[in-house]
Formats: sequence, structure tokens, C-alpha cells
Amino acid sequence: MSSAYQIRKAGINDLSQIIKIEARVFPDPWTKAQLAFELKEQPTAFNRVAVYLGKVVGYLMSHVIYDVVHLNNLAVDLPVQGQGVGRLLMESLFKSLVDRQPVKIFLEVAETNYQAIHFYQKFGFEMINSRKKYYHSGENALVMVCKLETYGLVQA
Repeated sequence: MSSAYQIRKAGINDLSQIIKIEARVFPDPWTKAQLAFELKEQPTAFNRVAVYLGKVVGYLMSHVIYDVVHLNNLAVDLPVQGQGVGRLLMESLFKSLVDRQPVKIFLEVAETNYQAIHFYQKFGFEMINSRKKYYHSGENALVMVCKLETYGLVQA
């Protein structure tokens, strides 16, 4: 079913749909200004959206700086979660890094977001640290890293 989704570069025209998904998926969503900056002005941004029937159903926002990537945000709208959209978005990031390897990808994830932690582990991410009271809610974050030597190491 995932083959029906198109992955493309995210742009400022996607902002209104991204804001809606952000609000539905995250308890502590990014602001409109933060998201707009990432889409329009962030020079190191690698942002992608998943589109189904002309509608944004997921997105990935990251910064790529030489051999270090920070995965800032990955969200899939609730009605299509579990259909491979997140996997497609992650694969688009990994494929974009083939010429830059070796690469380390870092991310933070809420320590109680077991579904996301398991998802990232499928891509080879490992916990390396934690950040106390990282989120506005006071919840801790796990810091995870994935070291890419070759794209073939991806186990999704």
C-alpha cells in the first residue's frame, strides 16, 4: 500500500497541512513560526513530505551538516500510521545521504514514546544518552544515534 505515497521536498506551501498533523500527533507541537522557518529559511534543512491523493499525510524535518544529521521531526498523520509512510520518509533521508557517508544521524525522542523508539531501532538507532526534562511537559528525552557506514546497513 505504501507505493501509493509520493515523497517529495517539503515547501512553505505545505505549512498549513504540516501544522495540522503536528497538532494531532505531538503533545508539545512546534509553533507555526518554527515550522515556517524550517521550511523556508533553514539553510541546512532536508525536509520531505509524504503525499497521498494530493494531501500531505506525513513529514520529516532534519538538518544535514557535513557528516552529521539531526532528525528534528518525523510525523505521520493518525489515519495512515502503520501503513509504511514513516518508513518511506526515513528511506528518503537515508538515500539522500549515500554520497555523504559515513554519517551519524542524531535524534531525541520522548522516553515514553515506545512506538517511535521501536521504529527508530528498526533503522539501527541506539540510545546513547538522555536529556532530563527536555520537553515542555517535563518529560525526559532519549538521545539516539545511527551510524551509517553504507546504505546497505539499513534494516527496515
